[in-house]
Amino acid sequence: ALRWITRALQMLEGVQGIEAQRQRAHLLAWYGRFCQEEGRHARAIKWCRRAVAEAELADEKEALANALWVLDWAQMDLGKLEEPANWRRALALFEELGDLHGQATALNSLGIFAYFRGEWDQALDLYLRAQQKARRSGNAVQLAAYENNVAEIMLDQGRIDEAERLFESALRTYRAGGFRSGAAHQNCNLARVATCRGRYDEAMRLFELSRQEAEAIGGHVESLEAGARWSECLLLAGDTRAARTLAESELERARGLGGVAPQTPLLLRVCGVALARDGDGDGARRMLEQSLSAARVRHADYEIALTLRVMAALHFDDNGRAPSDVAQVSSRILDALGVVWVPDLFAPAARGLIAT
Repeated sequence: ALRWITRALQMLEGVQGIEAQRQRAHLLAWYGRFCQEEGRHARAIKWCRRAVAEAELADEKEALANALWVLDWAQMDLGKLEEPANWRRALALFEELGDLHGQATALNSLGIFAYFRGEWDQALDLYLRAQQKARRSGNAVQLAAYENNVAEIMLDQGRIDEAERLFESALRTYRAGGFRSGAAHQNCNLARVATCRGRYDEAMRLFELSRQEAEAIGGHVESLEAGARWSECLLLAGDTRAARTLAESELERARGLGGVAPQTPLLLRVCGVALARDGDGDGARRMLEQSLSAARVRHADYEIALTLRVMAALHFDDNGRAPSDVAQVSSRILDALGVVWVPDLFAPAARGLIAT
């Protein structure tokens, strides 16, 4: 896709006039979009800023909206998005254009922002609004993606059966529509379901399928997500060494994408628990403190709660709080999010290994 766009941009080199400007704005926005799809967030931002400048000069609102949408997407994946101003502006432009697909996309993105911030009620409301737009536009694949996002909240809450039904439905739609990126992500989600049920062999097979599909299309973000979840699965299955090795490898990949990836708190948490199981208390503490810091940078309440939960189980404190206070903070966050169950990262023998 990027090669075709590059050829088109070369054809427009030196061409003057408003129509050339408008076409160039669209191409620059698409180039930024596919850089972002690859996980090359900094490059996506660079190209989309060029698209915004070109679109504003040409008064090309559709290209402008698309570029603004990718800008905040890339900033969010870098952990640097404080307020989704570009998404709100993009939504207003899509509404002005009567673009239902664009409206659905912007609403869903605002929902994802709320999800990562731990504002799950707001996220669900935005996902449902996005679904309404997708139904009106007749886009079945887009609708399946938004139903998947609802299911991810259900899975995080521990409502596994409900989540699984939506994941399987979305996977059928993705396969029918030839949406390979979606299929890769869906196999990862179904692997998470299998992990929650203790079916570790099935989960690892699905994680491998997910990564193969993602790598085949250049989907580095989907591949990283599968790798991060796979490392957690290995830890739950009792293979501490493999879990730590994979988590460390995925951390390097995450750093290569720039910023603080959504998977970073999880990967650091897996490393921390693995070190605790090996009796390395100091190393475990460092990793868990980094996990907590990364989660706070992203304002990711769910990740904050999970890392605090681990710290309390290992008798670590947080900023001078006693472990019991840390456990209470974690429980309050999880209760507020409607979480009824989360996987236990500890084998019984791992508890109590760490001295304060």
